[in-house]
Amino acid sequence: MGQNLTLHVNKCIYDVTGGTDSGTAGAITPADAVSIPDNAIIKNCITYTSVAMVAASGTPTIKIDCGGIALVAVQNCVGHASLADEKVTVNAVYDKTTAAGPPIVTIADANINAGVVEIITEYYLATSQGA
Repeated sequence: MGQNLTLHVNKCIYDVTGGTDSGTAGAITPADAVSIPDNAIIKNCITYTSVAMVAASGTPTIKIDCGGIALVAVQNCVGHASLADEKVTVNAVYDKTTAAGPPIVTIADANINAGVVEIITEYYLATSQGA
């Protein structure tokens, strides 16, 4: 017999402009990030860029991962259309986490000194998690 599943939504903000989060190259857990459970079936990761990213120098890249899977593939922080100022992008994921954890933003190749991206992750709990 089928079940009516609940779509869960997790939101965090990666904020370099306000000084909440670091723009230094490396893996960064946004300050307000909340853990997504192991075995969560991720549907989409929606990004909303409220302040465009500004490179300190060079060409930095960004990717967003969570629980062992990619939510947003590696892309140029500054020139990629999906991260333009005031842009909303839906990244279809359709994968299952292999560990519990918060979304992690990875900046590589160069630092950024400005930018704000809201990260909204939609997911269902697998049956073993109480779906």
